[in-house]
Amino acid sequence: MGSEAILIAAAVLSAFFFVAFVLWLTNREAVVGGHYTDFEGIKSAAKLIKTCDTHIKIRAGELSHDAWSDESIISALEAAVKKGSMVRILFGPDYDVKNIQYIGRFYNKNITYRLVENRKMPHYTIIGKKHLHIEGPHEPLQKSGRYSIITRSRRDVEKFNSIFDKQWNDAGDDFDLVNHIRHYQDIKAGKPVAGFNAREKFTLIARSEDGTGTRPASDKEIRELQRAVIPAA
Repeated sequence: MGSEAILIAAAVLSAFFFVAFVLWLTNREAVVGGHYTDFEGIKSAAKLIKTCDTHIKIRAGELSHDAWSDESIISALEAAVKKGSMVRILFGPDYDVKNIQYIGRFYNKNITYRLVENRKMPHYTIIGKKHLHIEGPHEPLQKSGRYSIITRSRRDVEKFNSIFDKQWNDAGDDFDLVNHIRHYQDIKAGKPVAGFNAREKFTLIARSEDGTGTRPASDKEIRELQRAVIPAA
C-alpha cells in the first residue's frame, strides 16, 4: 500500500473515531442529573413537569403510590394542568390500591387515561419536547432497585413520543378510572354497569406483605380507595 493510500486510510479512521466520540459525548451530556435509583428519578422530574405548558405523556405500570402519590409529583401535575398542559397517562392493566392521594385529587382534572392489557417495559415520561424520564426494567410495585435517567436528547424524546402515540392509539377508547374504581366489585363479578365501557382486565393490586411481589387488593383496601373516589364523582 502506497503512502498516499495509508494517509487516506488514516484520515478516514480518524474521522470515524471523531464522529463516534462526538456522538458519545452528545449522548453523555444529554443525561440530566445523572442516574437515579428507586423512585428518585420521577420525583426529580417533578420540577420539569411543573413548568411544562405543552404536553406530558406518561407510560406507567400500576401507578405505584410510592411515586405517584408523592406531593412533589401531584403538585407538579396540578401546576402543569393549570398552565394548559395536556396530560395523557397510559397504564395498566393494574392499579396500586394504595394510590389514594393521587386519584383523590385528580378526578376532575385535565388528565386522560387509557388502559393497556399487558405490562410492557420500558416505562417513561415525556415532558414537553425537550425531556424524557425513562426507567429500567422492574417488577410491579418494586420499591427498591429501580433505576432511571432523565435525558434531553432530542432523538430519544422524538423516538419515545412516536412510541407513545402508537401505544395510545392502539389502546382504544379513553379509560374512566374513577368509575372503574367506584364499580370495581360489580365489574369483577360480571355484573352490567351502565354509563361507561367497563374493562374486566382492570385489576386493583397491592404490594405483598414480604415486599417481593403483588397480591389482589383486599376488600378493606378497595373500600378505602372508593371513599376517596366516590365523594369526588
